[in-house]
Amino acid sequence: MKVKISIILILLFSISSQAYELKFYANPVPFSPYVEDIDGLLESAVSHNHWTYRVEEGRRYAYLDYKSYRIEVELLVEKGGVSIVPLSVVRPECKRKCSIDQDKVDGWLVGMRRHIALAVTKVLREDALKQISL
Repeated sequence: MKVKISIILILLFSISSQAYELKFYANPVPFSPYVEDIDGLLESAVSHNHWTYRVEEGRRYAYLDYKSYRIEVELLVEKGGVSIVPLSVVRPECKRKCSIDQDKVDGWLVGMRRHIALAVTKVLREDALKQISL
């Protein structure tokens, strides 16, 4: 009897946890206190894989116009971390009502997050090497 109740509770928990699953690219990439020029780091990291970076009215955006997709995201910098917040995904070249392949979009967003994390890691490594050589 206890085993059946345990299994039911585990199933209910797994179903409810999937509904509130956080996308991997939404997890903030911590950069503070090592990165002083966050805009320079983001511009170089985001420029990989056809993304373009813009700062408009103090807010940071990245755009991708690739393979009939046009994606706009905001790079939210707060509390010493950078988060990717999707704003829009459209397929403007599509004549008919086309579906959006969310797996492709998620893959491009995860790739951008990885490039940002790699750039931060390189800054951290350089700082660590400086500390060792002192």
